[in-house]
Amino acid sequence: MTPPPVRLLAWLAVSLAAAVGCGPSREADGPRHAILVSIDTLRRDHLTPYGYGRDTTPHLQRLAEAGIVFEQAIAANTNTAPSHASMFTGLHPHRHGVLRNGYSLDDEVATLAEQLPPDTARGAFVSGYPLQRTMSQLDRGFEHYDDAFDEEDGADWQRRAEDTVVRATAWLESVAKTRRPIFLFVHLYDPHHPYDAPEPFATRFLPAGQVTFRFEGEAGYERFWEGEASREELREYVARYDGEIAYTDHHVGQLFAALERLGLWDESLVLVLSDHGETLDERAAPFAHGGRAYDEQVRVPLLLRLPGDRLAGTRVAAPVHHIDVAPTLLDFLGVATASEVDGISLRPLVENAPAVSAERPLFTTALPQAWRVPEVGAELDPEVLVAAVRTGRWKLIAYPGRDGPIHHLFDLAADPDETRDVASEVPETKEALARRLAAWQPDAPAPVPELDAEQEAALKALGYLDSMH
Repeated sequence: MTPPPVRLLAWLAVSLAAAVGCGPSREADGPRHAILVSIDTLRRDHLTPYGYGRDTTPHLQRLAEAGIVFEQAIAANTNTAPSHASMFTGLHPHRHGVLRNGYSLDDEVATLAEQLPPDTARGAFVSGYPLQRTMSQLDRGFEHYDDAFDEEDGADWQRRAEDTVVRATAWLESVAKTRRPIFLFVHLYDPHHPYDAPEPFATRFLPAGQVTFRFEGEAGYERFWEGEASREELREYVARYDGEIAYTDHHVGQLFAALERLGLWDESLVLVLSDHGETLDERAAPFAHGGRAYDEQVRVPLLLRLPGDRLAGTRVAAPVHHIDVAPTLLDFLGVATASEVDGISLRPLVENAPAVSAERPLFTTALPQAWRVPEVGAELDPEVLVAAVRTGRWKLIAYPGRDGPIHHLFDLAADPDETRDVASEVPETKEALARRLAAWQPDAPAPVPELDAEQEAALKALGYLDSMH
């Protein structure tokens, strides 16, 4: 079967370079290996490197001290598969085709793994069903794509960080012996609801003297949605979320230790980020994500460490995005991107500190779920995604109302928590951003994808299919 044109060009480029012996050469201080770690549902402002009051992430703190912290990284989408597809392709969701969880990557799109030199060992280890290969097609280009969850009871759609890191480490041990360049992708799912970390992490951040939870699992959870939970219960649930972060950070540390033990750390670029964040107790319909484009869900952590801890301690305030991940990794590895992408390489930004406009438009999409945004007060078209654009101090969110877009505008400088819609107060700004968003946003609808029974059950179990209209 003939490969689609864009992917064929990517394959020809790396194959020809290898055949004539003039493939990309690694710079003396450049990375030989690239390690990409994505932690699902991870809020930027709950991490130690971003100033959180609880020490949730000591291992990520050490990574931040040895590398570069991006202060304003924005997610492509508030769900797992679309954001990861943007990381892997450098494209916005409407260009790579994964508009929602359950969609598949377009055949003609080249992935990061497909563009690496042929001698690269490429392994991926994912922890959540939305990245399962038969649904997302995000395994393209990987030699080894581990998405084998425990299916003994037919309803286990995720796995713990410990299990995923153990599998990734075993693979690293096998390929390290070959001295091939390595690209490793590790996806960890634990901060995702229902926040049930194992001990000693589960109760680590409970108030002094409290050793058990007021309720276990889903018991009482509906009280949050109905506005009946006390402030103490809400704070307890935030502590449970933080416990999941601490548990995940521990196993990220185990992965880093394996890289050091195997002699790979000194030659590795390490990039850690999140696909999206989580609304906790600051809004109605708490402890969830997917249908909102507020910063607690779309402003994500992004940490980059270079071999030799080069540029250690750098903090970058310029706006960056998921679509910048693939071109950045390829650039540092000395590989030219095979096709036009929406993102940019961040290498010039961190190495040369060029002037990057704070007005760079950054776009995000989310699910049209009216029950998650009661503040909108309107029925939404279920086949049109929520879309948002931010430029400098302003963010405009467009909800797909039945009678046309409903715009909410926020002044992020004066109101960083996005609590007051000022669209009526600055109509010129609203209209200018609305035109920019309309020009970017595709006209094609994004209906719920056609799923088989297993896929539908999995996405419902994980809260990704909208069962509340």
